[in-house]
Amino acid sequence: MLVQKIVAASAARIVYLPMAILALIVGLVMFSAGEASAESPGIKPSVFSEVRLIQMDRMPQANATHQGAGMEQGESHDHPAAGSHSDDRLSFSGQLNLILDTKNLEISDDKIARGHFNLEFSDSLNFGGDGHGSGHLTVKDAFVEILISDAFNLRAGQMLTDFGIYNRIHDYGVTFVRDVPPLMYNEEILGLTTGDDHFIPEFSSFSILGRVDLFSGFEYTLFVGNGLIGEDGMDVNREKLFGGRALLKVDDRLAVGASSAYSDDSVGDLTERSFWIGADLQVVCGRAGLNAELVQKTEDEGVSSTRAVSWYAEAWYEQEVGALILAPFAGYDIIDPDTDQGNDTSDRVSAGVNFIFSPELRLKLAHHWHSYTRPADGAKHDFQMITVGLDFLAY
Repeated sequence: MLVQKIVAASAARIVYLPMAILALIVGLVMFSAGEASAESPGIKPSVFSEVRLIQMDRMPQANATHQGAGMEQGESHDHPAAGSHSDDRLSFSGQLNLILDTKNLEISDDKIARGHFNLEFSDSLNFGGDGHGSGHLTVKDAFVEILISDAFNLRAGQMLTDFGIYNRIHDYGVTFVRDVPPLMYNEEILGLTTGDDHFIPEFSSFSILGRVDLFSGFEYTLFVGNGLIGEDGMDVNREKLFGGRALLKVDDRLAVGASSAYSDDSVGDLTERSFWIGADLQVVCGRAGLNAELVQKTEDEGVSSTRAVSWYAEAWYEQEVGALILAPFAGYDIIDPDTDQGNDTSDRVSAGVNFIFSPELRLKLAHHWHSYTRPADGAKHDFQMITVGLDFLAY
């Protein structure tokens, strides 16, 4: 089994590592550009990078039971290690994804094989509190795909689960409207208790997928996974995740999706079963657009069960200004970690603008207002976050 998290850097690492990331980005982009004019020996490299400056007026007090658990997005992008608290904190984060795609290899008259590998390195530097950040080296994708027909293909290895809109995109900020993940994909920023695994089933190991001609296209994915993954990246139980997603594209302006998954993460006498069901909507009307997702997660722990619900919506409008495209946007997220308990919801309001220089390069400015309930005592808190991010993708 592939190791999900290869390296978790200690606080004593080199604090100027984000600058090294930038230097590496420049070098890789120059290399990619230089190779573009020559015939590749069979591997097509791509580079995605993101650098971000974050200003917070205060930090949420994370739930102590979740310290160090499932924090790879939160630590590297939105906040320091769980349990810390500081006012008026400034941080810098960097991310680099090295993506390798093999060219199609014909294995028979009607079957083609290709490989996909996505290695992500992220690091952050905090200028408040203890001054420490976090670093991660993570395998996001490493799979082989067998292309049999438009309607039936196979993937095997490790892959981001095809659940909803965002999880397949994941941290590719250049292809997503806002510069922070929806709360349902990054609930740890608020220290929420939504189970030992992520609110969304993040990784899977084997997929059957395809596309059939219905309206503008009907796409489906069936997937299985390795169940509960420990912090060391090892499979800690014998049960597996399975689920699927269906996406109907009515035309170029409207797409409607539905996702579902089930996992039995029971270990020994400990019972833990999870069931997810979700729906999503993508609308484009001229220069305006809308993305929305709704997910319900039910957890059965034998003696008790918990149902959590989260949804978000974001809208934008693109306006050409010379060679530049300005895209103001607004978004709203809400997450309820236990629908049987009152007054425990958390939400976020976002507003900002994207400066789109090209499809591969954009600058994002945003202001986010958070209101959250701390699981430890049920108290309501709020904080604000201003972000400045630069994203680009080089093929």
